[in-house]
Amino acid sequence: LDWNSESLRFAKEANKILNNGGSILIPVFSLGKMQEMLATIWVLMQKRKLTAVDIYTGGIGIKINRTYDYNRFVVDRIDKEFELNSIPQKDYYDIANPEDFFKHPCVVLASSGMMIKNTASYNFAKSFLKQKKSAIFTVGYMDAESPGYIIANAERGDKIQLSDNDETTEVKCEIKNFKFSAHARREDLLRIVEKLKPENVILTHGDEEAIDWMGSSILKKHKNIKVQIAEVGKEIKFF
Repeated sequence: LDWNSESLRFAKEANKILNNGGSILIPVFSLGKMQEMLATIWVLMQKRKLTAVDIYTGGIGIKINRTYDYNRFVVDRIDKEFELNSIPQKDYYDIANPEDFFKHPCVVLASSGMMIKNTASYNFAKSFLKQKKSAIFTVGYMDAESPGYIIANAERGDKIQLSDNDETTEVKCEIKNFKFSAHARREDLLRIVEKLKPENVILTHGDEEAIDWMGSSILKKHKNIKVQIAEVGKEIKFF
């Protein structure tokens, strides 16, 4: 799915929760995903495709928003006039008790993106998991070892444990997963190789199947490029 069609699917599912009096927790990375989702949600609200409710953000993500706004004229932005900090936002650190999120429908964009222990998204999730009307929406990659992965793969009625020292919790809220990828597509990466024609390409990130596909695709078209795969503890030499 492309970003636009996925955002419409997001709006459809979010409206079910918000219009029923529930709130939505969205774990996001403070850099990149926070700004993308904040802008996407606001645009959907402005177009009346998403129910208008309070949006909560917080932490370093707010400072990064300011940096995005400050540099909007020096980077290749589609809409240079758009400012993230012009979007009405409430600071979730002003909330004394997470239960306050459920007094009125709202959307909470909280870091960390993988819901690492003791972060805002991790702590808020403990309250959201107990709410039948509310939901946790994941919008990006979750490492298999992260609490976010446990939540993303859970369903209502499941009993989950987010970390070794945590008590087991029954999932009462809705769990929905969306694919708002922050990664370039395979074809885009190959175009970069085609344009730069480097002597060496080092593949550093991705599952085994994806790395194999990328490496073989490069070698098929560029016989003279040396392709190497980065591994922990492996020395890479350039000749």
